[in-house]
Amino acid sequence: MRVQLTVAADDGGETITDLYCWLRQDRELRRHAEVRIQPHRQTGGHMGAHEIIELLINGMAAAAGVSSAAVAFASWRRARPRGPEVTFTIDGTPFTVRDADDESWRRITELLQARADASADGSDGDGVSGRSTGSTGNG
Repeated sequence: MRVQLTVAADDGGETITDLYCWLRQDRELRRHAEVRIQPHRQTGGHMGAHEIIELLINGMAAAAGVSSAAVAFASWRRARPRGPEVTFTIDGTPFTVRDADDESWRRITELLQARADASADGSDGDGVSGRSTGSTGNG
């Protein structure tokens, strides 16, 4: 399963680099996923993230990889309660997290797990096509 993370921050790449380093230092996540950073390909002339983080989660251990990714990301975000919104793109479907509250993490973990389950069995998961989560709504 492929998960891409982009950060909505105009800070010259500091935040995405910080998140990348945090994820690379998480031993449990590294047991189940390859973590790498790569240039973000801009489309349509839109400004956006300079780099993206890509997690390649082992298909045989997708549930453990998803759990590890969610825990690692949640701990990073809780250490930065006013951090920028982060978009997870899971097998092509984006999910945006705008805050660090428990409900946001519960929901993103459920969505990641649904996608992992769908990847494992070839189904469409929960049928969601792009969601936002967090107290600031979808806007």
